[in-house]
Parts: sequence; C-alpha cells; structure tokens
Amino acid sequence: MNYKKIILFAMIFSLIVSVGFAQDHAEEFKNKNGKEWFVEMTPEGIIFFAYKTRPDERGSPLSRDKAIEAAKGFLDDNSEIIGLGNFVNIYDELKQANYFSYWIIDFDGEIIRGIMPPHMYVRVFMTIDGQVYAVGDIDSFTFRTMALFQRDEIPETKAIEEAQKNIGNNTKPVDAKLMSNVKINDTDYTFIWDIKFGDPDNKEVLVDAKTGEVLSIKSIKSPLKLGALGQLLSNPFVMIALSLVVIGIIFITFFFIERIRKVREKD
Repeated sequence: MNYKKIILFAMIFSLIVSVGFAQDHAEEFKNKNGKEWFVEMTPEGIIFFAYKTRPDERGSPLSRDKAIEAAKGFLDDNSEIIGLGNFVNIYDELKQANYFSYWIIDFDGEIIRGIMPPHMYVRVFMTIDGQVYAVGDIDSFTFRTMALFQRDEIPETKAIEEAQKNIGNNTKPVDAKLMSNVKINDTDYTFIWDIKFGDPDNKEVLVDAKTGEVLSIKSIKSPLKLGALGQLLSNPFVMIALSLVVIGIIFITFFFIERIRKVREKD
C-alpha cells in the first residue's frame, strides 16, 4: 500500500480544513468586535493583521498604565479567537501625528493554537482614550504606512445607504466588506466598499470608500441560504469532528484493501 499518498492526502485535507477555520476565526473576530474591522488571518488561525477606521476620541486621555491595561484587555478578550495568550508588555509609546495623539503598545504573546513559533510579537494601535483600532503581528506593520490607520473613508452604513439608493430599495445587504487596491474600469482605487444584496435584488454594488460614489452595479447569483444542515456544517467543531472521521475512514478503507489483497495473494 502506498502510505505516502495517504499521508499526503490527509495533509492536504487538513490544510483545506484549517483554511476554513481561519475564515471562521476572522468572522468570529468581526462578530465580537464589529463588522467594520478588516481582518487578515494566517491559515493556522492566528491573527496577522486587523484594523478599522481610527475613531474619534470620546473620553479623557489614559495614563500609561491604564493604556497598557486597556490594550492588554482587548487582546485578552480576543485570546481564544486569535490564538494567542499570556501577553507581556515589551514596549509602549504615546505618539503625535496629524494634530492628534495615539498609543503604540507592543506585547509578547504565546501561541495557544496553530502550528506556529512559540511566541509572537503583537502591536496594538489605540486612541488616547483607549479605543483599539489596529492590532497585529509587529512585522506586518513594516509594510504599511501610518496613513493606513488615519484614513477618512466613509463608514459601512453610509456605503450601504448609497448602494440602496442606486438599486432603488432598502433591502439589507447579505455582505459588506472593505477592499483595498482595486482596479475598476482601468482606474485604481485605494479602498472600496463591496456590498452584496440577496433576493430579490441579487446585486453587487461597489462604492468608492473615499467619496461615496457608486462605481459599478452588477447582477450576481442568489446567495446560498443555509438550512439546518448548512448551519450545522458551519460550526467549526463539527467540521473538526467530520475531518477526523473522513481521515479515519480513508485509513480504514486502505487497511482493508491491503488485507484483502494479501489474502488473495496467499490463495
């Protein structure tokens, strides 16, 4: 029996399942912290980078100790989702830019889920009154400028309103996400809102996140509605159990095939 092929198949299957889990964790993060967050996850389910539009300050500035406590509290609250825990503060600084101040606070976190190094350095961006608006692997920030966090794109609710006006009704969208570096009709856009509507409209509307202008409207297939089985299969724990069952069935099947082959050879 070719055990290498079986092992390779199992590894590929596990990788596919893990990618699905990463997507589940990204959605879980957004469900917990707000749909306005843009989230990137590694295939192992570790948060790589997440951000939202920098909010306006609503309260009094925090002291250094309170700022560190607030940043650590955000990470602790999302520990199970992002796969990190036991955060230790290693750096913090109150910075000034564009006539406002913000906190940068770094932590050393231990990996508690996924096939990753034992530690990961995490950076948190926070307003002076304690509102977290960006978090992720420190190395990921070296490829992005601070302008990324000071954008003034229109919020999701405004983009949805503009899309609804253009399709002619107030149907609630089935999906709305902020996309970066998109080319539409030979024009490059830094950020756009991609808004999808289900029945009866079945439309995808792209909105310029800077101006609110509707850039395109196109028909799409009706989004799949999850029934009871679909909702069951969307549960990550059910998918883990099913993946283990499938892998077990594969090994058992090959085992019996090999036993039958050996019996026939003896006969």
